[in-house]
Amino acid sequence: MLLWLGLVLLPTSLLLAAFSRLVSRATRLCWISWWARHGSAIALGILAKGGAASRRQGFVPSDAPGIVLMNHQSVLDVLVLCVMTGPLVPAFVARERYARAPVIGTGLWLADCPLIDPQKDRAGAVECLRKAMAGDRAIALYPEGHRSPDGTLQPFRPAGLLAMLAARRVPVWLVATDGFQAARKLHDLAFNLHRVDGRTELIGRFEPPADEAHLPAFVERLHAEMGAGLARLRTRPATSPVG
Repeated sequence: MLLWLGLVLLPTSLLLAAFSRLVSRATRLCWISWWARHGSAIALGILAKGGAASRRQGFVPSDAPGIVLMNHQSVLDVLVLCVMTGPLVPAFVARERYARAPVIGTGLWLADCPLIDPQKDRAGAVECLRKAMAGDRAIALYPEGHRSPDGTLQPFRPAGLLAMLAARRVPVWLVATDGFQAARKLHDLAFNLHRVDGRTELIGRFEPPADEAHLPAFVERLHAEMGAGLARLRTRPATSPVG
C-alpha cells in the first residue's frame, strides 16, 4: 500500500496538478475523477489482499447538483464513496488541515473540494458550504462532522447541511456504511486490517421540501433513515453479499 501511495498516486497527482493548469475546469474534473475512482478501486483491492473486505451496493450519479450524505467510520470511507459515484467524484467537504497532506491535498485542490475549519471559524465554515451550492456537481458531506468512535451513528451537526439546502433545494443521496470502524485511523491499517468487514449501501434519494421552515424536520428524517439503513447492514449476516 505504501508503494502504491508513494510510487504511483503521489507522482501522478503532481503530474495532474501540473498539466491541469493548461486545460479547462471540465477537463481537470474528468482527469481527477478518473484518477480518484481508479486509484481508490486499486487501493481497496490491495487492502483486500491484506484481509480487508469491502462490499458495495448502489451507485450515485454525481455530475449534477446534489448532496451525498454518508456516515463516517474510517479513513477508508472516501475510497468507498469514490468508487460508488460517477462519472465525476463529488466535491468532498474536508477540513482545511487535509489540504497540507501529500496526495490528499493535491486531490482536494484538483477536485474543487470545499475546505472548512469549523473549530476556528464556524460561521465561515457554514458560509463556505452555502456558497458551494452554486456549483454544478454533487457535494459529499459527512454530517456527523467526525469519525464515529465506535461505528454507531452519531448526531448530525446540521448547521452546514441546513445552510446548503436553504441555499438550493437539491436531491440528497443517503449512503450507509458499516464494518470499517477497525480502520478508524491510518495506523489502524497496520494492525486491524484483517478485522475490516466493510459493507456499504445506497439507501436512496430524498427530495427536500420547498418550504424552508420544514428543512429541520427533513434533516431529522435523513438522520432516522440513515440510522435505519445502518441497522439493516448490522443485522445482515457477515457472509451475505452486498454488492
